[in-house]
Amino acid sequence: MSSSSSPSAGDAAAAAAAASSRLEQQRRKFTIQSEFGARAWRSRKQRPCDTCRKRKTACVIKLAPPCAFCRTRGLPCVSSGIVGASGDDPSSSTSTPDSAIKDEPAFRSGSGGFVKEEPGAGSINGSVTAASTPAASTPAASPVSYARLPGIESVSRHLASRPPSAHHHGSPDNEMTHGMSPVYHLLNHPAPPPPFHHPPTPTAAAAVSSPAPSSSGPSSSMGAPPPIRTLEDAPGRTSHSMGPAAEQDALLLDSFRSVIMNGHEIDAEFVQVFPGTTSRHGIPRPPVHFCFIVDEFFPHDDRVKQECSDAIEALAAPHADALVRAYFRHVHPVLPVVSKGRFLRRYVDDRRQMPASLRGAVYALACLFWDREPSLPGSRAPYEQHELADLALTSLQRELDSPNLDKMQASLLLLHLKPNDVDSVEHPRTWTQTAQAVACAQMIGLHQDPDQWSIPSWEKKLRKKLWWATFAADVWSSLCHGNPPHVYPSSYSTSPLTADDMWFDEEVAPDLHRFVDPDDTARLFIGARFVEHIKMAVLARDVLATAFETPQNGHNGGSGGSFSSTHRPYREPDHAQHALRDLRLGLKRWQQMLPQCLGMPLPVHHQLPSPAGMPPAPASNNAPLHLSYYASQALVYRALMSPATKAARADPSSNLRRWFRDARGEFAGFATFMTQVGAADLNGFWGRHGRSQLILCGNFLVYLFLLAHEREDVQAAFRLIESFHESLARLEGLADSTARLLIRPVALRMNSFFVQAPDLMRNPAPGAEMSTPDSFTT
Repeated sequence: MSSSSSPSAGDAAAAAAAASSRLEQQRRKFTIQSEFGARAWRSRKQRPCDTCRKRKTACVIKLAPPCAFCRTRGLPCVSSGIVGASGDDPSSSTSTPDSAIKDEPAFRSGSGGFVKEEPGAGSINGSVTAASTPAASTPAASPVSYARLPGIESVSRHLASRPPSAHHHGSPDNEMTHGMSPVYHLLNHPAPPPPFHHPPTPTAAAAVSSPAPSSSGPSSSMGAPPPIRTLEDAPGRTSHSMGPAAEQDALLLDSFRSVIMNGHEIDAEFVQVFPGTTSRHGIPRPPVHFCFIVDEFFPHDDRVKQECSDAIEALAAPHADALVRAYFRHVHPVLPVVSKGRFLRRYVDDRRQMPASLRGAVYALACLFWDREPSLPGSRAPYEQHELADLALTSLQRELDSPNLDKMQASLLLLHLKPNDVDSVEHPRTWTQTAQAVACAQMIGLHQDPDQWSIPSWEKKLRKKLWWATFAADVWSSLCHGNPPHVYPSSYSTSPLTADDMWFDEEVAPDLHRFVDPDDTARLFIGARFVEHIKMAVLARDVLATAFETPQNGHNGGSGGSFSSTHRPYREPDHAQHALRDLRLGLKRWQQMLPQCLGMPLPVHHQLPSPAGMPPAPASNNAPLHLSYYASQALVYRALMSPATKAARADPSSNLRRWFRDARGEFAGFATFMTQVGAADLNGFWGRHGRSQLILCGNFLVYLFLLAHEREDVQAAFRLIESFHESLARLEGLADSTARLLIRPVALRMNSFFVQAPDLMRNPAPGAEMSTPDSFTT
């Protein structure tokens, strides 16, 4: 009986062992590429990391290092008890004494894994930056070559390489191979880090390879700085800003990290770029997090983007290089929102790696200067600007599903397309597209100050430049129809733009000089001009906030309470007048402190010679800056002289009468400015906001004429209008087809005024029924 029962017992034991093996495989579907880490089911606890071992706490690692404690505090999560043999295979590692840890190379927790940091290693995109500690020369303490553990960027590269049918929209069961998840395959076949797109100069590499110092920020107990990682250049991923009211509390995310899983795939990861701190004044700054999203789109969206990209290149490809040269010669000096070095490097390497919207926007703005680029055939482009612009806008609508800095640049450029030749009033699309640009900027966190973030230096500068470009676009677009700006003081914290933020990317490598003027690499005018443009936009925004806010009627929106904000400050009239006087003085100081190189007209000793074989340089590019100054001045005086009523015109003590002479005298500078605008200035790039600024200035001249009380003031105001009208007539004879669209709306208003002026001059009585500047619009 015993002999007959033995095989049965053996079969039972074998069956039990097989069941146990299947259960083991079912419970652990992946392996860990580390000799320390998460323990297997029913296994003996593996060695903890050094930090947890010294703290004598549990070392909790779910999938791969770092552990929960090291991840939340940005500490290097390493175990010095394991040193591998020669080669890169971690499985061949052997044990080594704890005393060898001081000779180990420095490691840092990178984007989803560990990175061995070689001495002097640096990346322009900031993925890996730091110098490692020199290793000892003894064999026992020789450094180990660890394979980089993949994080979400490897998952996204894996997803991008799979056919659409394999995306997570299908069944999760299709993702498994022999019981193993895709993470298993990624752990055993890690992908290389993203390629460098922008070779750094020695100074740039030094700036990138060290995190920004933080005097008030917390430092870890190990003294390790936070890891530097880029929010851009991660293939297959997009970073979205997590604001204070986002789906999870920022302080909770600071102590608890997780990823969002969809079936067996990683959809998103929360990443901290700033740990939070308390300033010297005791004002806390919460942690800043971004959500890294794996990019997956509807197939028809991908198809539309590809079709737009192909169509754009089909139109521009034969002359693409010349169009890029024309863009950086004529458009970039006035609107330097494109990162010149990064754009040109990627354009040369593979321009299709950039979004179609950005390429289309550059080509579209450049084609207006076709006749001024010697290498382009004919006197005009073989296509219209709107053909490229329509394709770029169509692609942009799909691309904004994953906004980034490239698409932000495209959004800003596409605001400045040539207007319709039938418009005498600014098109509403200018305002609605500006709202989209502001939303894009906020989505990628440009409205937050990045100075203390653990991101590369180049990215901090570019983010600041793009935010302030968005801020300026919001201010000037709001003036087109008098709408309140989308950006308000408490909606952003980005620090002021500096010249260094502008100049870091203006010099390009020698192999890219063919795309810029030979003397353009050393030109400092571009950065200085844009910084002054932003200063003027800030002044104009302050004027709008002081005197042109939407009036409140004080009515309750319903029973029991008001729908109006209870925190909106109320400005007393005297306080507003005081603030406006300060802004008027600020405008005067701005004009007095303006660098000579930004003057109008440009002094001879600041004029740059034209390269051999090139047409004359496009004047100074300073005229749009001065026009924005006079538009801001008109706003200040309209606010100071308010209310512009019949009673105020007759009252010698009114604000209108008190400020009239100052306004008339100072705004005479605008009429003088218009006499200094030449053909080169007029036919240069002004941007889309120049039209509304010209209208604002022209209407203010009419405003002065209509509100003049004394005969002397009436005659002086009329002379200013005459001078402006003569300048417009002169410029119409010098304008090309694009420049005529710039001056046409204000010219229509001036012509309408002169048709009606004789009747107004014959009836200048103070008691006459007053008209407004709108009476002279068409």
